[in-house]
Amino acid sequence: MPHEPKIETALVCDDVRREQSGKDILIGVYTAGIGVPALPSQQRFAFWLMLSAPEPGAFSLTLRILVPQTTRADVRMELDISPKPDAVFSQEPFALFTPPLLLQITEPGDLELQARWGERGKFRTLLRKPIALIPPTP
Repeated sequence: MPHEPKIETALVCDDVRREQSGKDILIGVYTAGIGVPALPSQQRFAFWLMLSAPEPGAFSLTLRILVPQTTRADVRMELDISPKPDAVFSQEPFALFTPPLLLQITEPGDLELQARWGERGKFRTLLRKPIALIPPTP
């Protein structure tokens, strides 16, 4: 069984888009906490991951998104990290991302992104961002 890819970077942002050139556009990257103007609130979050794989193979990745008290979303991805028949496998890092996910936030706390390889592995935390009520400025 091939070794699992390593998740090197995980970011949360408002949206992610991929250009025809292959470049990713990250919109509204949360570098610190997440401020919401009122509670309850519905917010869209997308998650961008940079991975590297030591060897080719097919893998199942589940991302779990936790929001205080109300929301848990699981996103499952099937990855086939294999070169084309006439190509050589590259260990260069690669990126993948989720579409924007609409999450209900009802109270302050932490937004947490967890990942699990396969069906039986344990979830491990990739990132945690505090969510706080930020009143609008007059």
